[in-house]
Amino acid sequence: MHTSNGDPSGYINGNGGSITLESGIHTITYSALDECGNQRDMSYRITVQDDTDPVAICDQFATISIKTNGYTEITAQAIDDGSFDECSAVTLKVRRMEDPCSFGHDTAWYDKVGFCCLDANTTRMVQLLVTDAGGNTNICMVSVNVQEKVDPRITCLPDITINDCLYTFDPQNPAAYFGEIVIDDNCPANNQLREVVTDNRNQCGIGTVVRTTSVIGGGITYQTCVQTITFRNNDPFYINDANHTDPTDDIVWPADYTALGQCSVLGLDPAITGEPVFTEDACDLVGMRYEDAVYPFTTNGACYKIIRTWTVIDWCQTDKDGNHLTWSHDQEIKVMDNVIPTITSSTTPKLELTYDGECQDGQIVLTASATDCTPAQ
Repeated sequence: MHTSNGDPSGYINGNGGSITLESGIHTITYSALDECGNQRDMSYRITVQDDTDPVAICDQFATISIKTNGYTEITAQAIDDGSFDECSAVTLKVRRMEDPCSFGHDTAWYDKVGFCCLDANTTRMVQLLVTDAGGNTNICMVSVNVQEKVDPRITCLPDITINDCLYTFDPQNPAAYFGEIVIDDNCPANNQLREVVTDNRNQCGIGTVVRTTSVIGGGITYQTCVQTITFRNNDPFYINDANHTDPTDDIVWPADYTALGQCSVLGLDPAITGEPVFTEDACDLVGMRYEDAVYPFTTNGACYKIIRTWTVIDWCQTDKDGNHLTWSHDQEIKVMDNVIPTITSSTTPKLELTYDGECQDGQIVLTASATDCTPAQ
């Protein structure tokens, strides 16, 4: 007795008997022998067909993890839980129910199927196909939990200083100006960067911008970086307070002033007596004010002396205590009277009669008056 491929499948020495035949096509040959050694053979075919489906047994659940390359796979053997057939061995194939990774593993049967980052932290259904030697099939399904266990990380950028108070940037795109932060993860697309830009610069463009960047995945914040960008004025407003004639100063203080021909402190505004002249750029915000202290004099022709104290403040600079930088300068203004007094009394001749018979002396009263801006002596 031979199978369809020609291999012997059994032998019976006698007329009749039984033999077990597996599924397939078998050739049965009878041989008749007489005592003289003569033999005649006769053959016919027997086909044994298995019409019973194999038993498909799957694991109910399976768990896999995305690898560092963003990919993983599962084999048919890994989800089989002892599938069998009563007549023959079985073969196993697997396919996905859906394939967001576009591998094509949902259209045909394979020894293994793949998973990508689009499957991370989800449950996907996978089918197991069990086939016996007779071509009979059966299918079972497995829930595959796809995990992604690598925590995303980012590399924090160093703090930087920019010596330009006019520097502008787009707060919605800080990476284009201060450096890009890249997610280090096996599935970087499954995470997001959240950036908050806090602008602490003053109206002069000086100060800091704090850039806070967090990497978030699945609603979890894994890491946060803080980058501080410091903006400075590369040419700040400068006054040498110890030397008001320093040629490097950004200010020229008004010179002392003498007002001639008047005794009033009126009409001595800075447009006449002079005021500080300073040089500032777009990164400076300089203001000034003055206060007058008036002292009356009656010597050396001076009616008054005014000490005009100028105060200049830079709203863009502060000292170590946080106070805005200020500078002061005293301007001396003298009010001089160089105009002679004016006599205001009458110069008409005056006659006084005594009517005294003895011609004794009489008394006459003369008065005179004059005007001047200088106080009377």
